Amino acid sequence: MGRALLAVALGLGVFGCENGLGLGKGNVLRLEVELAENPAVAGAESGYTASLVGGGDGPIAVEVDLSSDIELNLDHDDDSLVAFLAGTHGLTARTRFEKSSYETTVEWVVGPGAAHTLDLVLEDAATPVGQPLGMELEILDLWGNAHPPEVATITVEPEAPILDWKVSSTVPGLYTVTAAFELLEDTEQFVVLSGTPVTMELTLSDMDLELHETTVADVVFYDLYGNVVESEWLLWTDPADDVTIRHNLITFDAEGNFMVYAASADSALMDAVGPLHIDSTGPELGVVHPPRGHRTTDSSDTATGTAVDEWSGVSEVSVNGEICPVDELGSWECPVTYDFGMNLLQTEATDGDGNPTTDTRAALSGSFTPYGDGVDPGIMARVNESGFDVLEDMASGFIDTSTIAGAIPSPVFYDISQWQECFDPCFGIWGGCEFCWTVTWYEIAFYLQNFSISGTELDIDPKAGGYLDTMARILNPYMDWSASGSVVGISY
Repeated sequence: MGRALLAVALGLGVFGCENGLGLGKGNVLRLEVELAENPAVAGAESGYTASLVGGGDGPIAVEVDLSSDIELNLDHDDDSLVAFLAGTHGLTARTRFEKSSYETTVEWVVGPGAAHTLDLVLEDAATPVGQPLGMELEILDLWGNAHPPEVATITVEPEAPILDWKVSSTVPGLYTVTAAFELLEDTEQFVVLSGTPVTMELTLSDMDLELHETTVADVVFYDLYGNVVESEWLLWTDPADDVTIRHNLITFDAEGNFMVYAASADSALMDAVGPLHIDSTGPELGVVHPPRGHRTTDSSDTATGTAVDEWSGVSEVSVNGEICPVDELGSWECPVTYDFGMNLLQTEATDGDGNPTTDTRAALSGSFTPYGDGVDPGIMARVNESGFDVLEDMASGFIDTSTIAGAIPSPVFYDISQWQECFDPCFGIWGGCEFCWTVTWYEIAFYLQNFSISGTELDIDPKAGGYLDTMARILNPYMDWSASGSVVGISY
């Protein structure tokens, strides 16, 4: 701070005459002390000078005794002093000159010395998210004088705000606080804990599911600051029948519309996803006319039937690619045209989820010679063994899927049992007024659909007796089946 001159606070005047100092009568002397360092540093030596001023011949250097009002036994000599207690000292100087006593008091500011110890203390080792955590910092020099904590640099890693010596964070995790001053440093750690759940979210890995497929549920809880919080949860579906839940894996073994729910096990939090539409089969398709194996001499006809789908509804019905109108009850009809000979009718019904059901049947149209009658004029031909080989090659693939499917009746089996009762309250008068009612005891239908084969083979073996031993093979046949029916009081 440089040298400073502090004026005498209190001076005792001395009067003399012809004393060899050139002092005239009425001159007053006062004691002044000049400190070389003010403020000074504890433990560091500071110089000073003391003199009497006010005489005619200039300042008179004198020796003084120094004392401090806050530090006993102040260490000093003729021109220097050392304080070990930081603070504002009331420094009193005393001396005698020519039988007179002089005294003055000056203010001497002494700051703490170089930092010797630095100690950072946290209020706790953990704090909830968003909750401030208090901390204290003590910096002492070698003699126990404290530096103000504000002189230190405080850092937090990861970064977190500090306000009024309190640190807080809205992100859970492990944090490190470091206090540094001069060459000293102290480090402490604390943990920010997640808060309590205030919201939750349920998501599914897949919502476009088919029958027997599995989706994975993910249940996440969040605290007030959006941090993920661990919490127990419950998982269920509505309806719950034919649904298997294994921890967070949900498998649907039935068609329908399902809602998936998740809830906290220890709070009122809940979330839902859905509805999930599970529909993997096409509509229930029934062709009433023409029946399988239908024979007619007409060149046109009307195909009729029904198509219903419980979960997605019927989107479209077509016969040989021609769209058929469908009424609200699922009944449909379509005009068809027959060519002379064998005709295939391919009926397809598609539900609202894009699942198809097909029905293929054949109709024979035209006037044909009855079986066993001759055709005039006839043709006689001789075929040798190699000729039969050619016929076998020509007949490979002699039948295709649609031909076989067309020969399967729909339904394959149908049976119904009904009871009817009639009553005439008019007893035949005026022609009667009969009332009848019918009770269906049971109705059962069985369908075969979506027939397929991998191929066909034909072997023709002429025998010496004048007949042909013929073997036809249909390879790898496959078809789906469905059944429907009802019994009084029971639906299947």
